[in-house]
Amino acid sequence: MGNYLDIQQIFDTRLSTLDSLNSTNPILWKRENVDAKSEEREIYIESMLIPAETDYPNIGISGFKVLAGTFAIHVKAVRYRGWGGFSSLVDEIIEHFPRNLVLTNSDQTINVKILKTYPMGGFYDSDGRYTIPVHIRYDSYICY
Repeated sequence: MGNYLDIQQIFDTRLSTLDSLNSTNPILWKRENVDAKSEEREIYIESMLIPAETDYPNIGISGFKVLAGTFAIHVKAVRYRGWGGFSSLVDEIIEHFPRNLVLTNSDQTINVKILKTYPMGGFYDSDGRYTIPVHIRYDSYICY
C-alpha cells in the first residue's frame, strides 16, 4: 500500500531529472531536513511535500483511498538581482510537471497524477532571499 513516503520518493525522482539539476553548472537542491549550504550568489531550490487530508470516497472490499496534496518547490533568487535571473527556472519546473502527468514508482504500486502546477506570489524568506513557490497539486488513488 502506498503512503506519503512513496509519493515523496516519486516526486524526488522526477525532480532529479530536471535539466537545471543535471547541467554542467547544476543548481543546488535542498531537500527536506538535509543541511546544504548555498553560496550568496547562487540560485537554488528547496522542495517539500505538503500532504492534504486523505479521502475515502467509498468503502468495502474493493474500496480505495485518495492521497492528495502539494509538492512545493521554492526557487530562491540571488539577492537584489530581480526576477529575470531565475524566472526561466520557474518556467522549467512548471513544464517538467505538466497537468495530467502520471508518475509511478519503480514497482508500479502507486501512481501520482498531477492536477495542476502553478507559481505563487513571491516573498522574502528569513535569510532575505526572494522566493517564488511553485506548487504541484496531485492526487493518488490507492486500492486497499
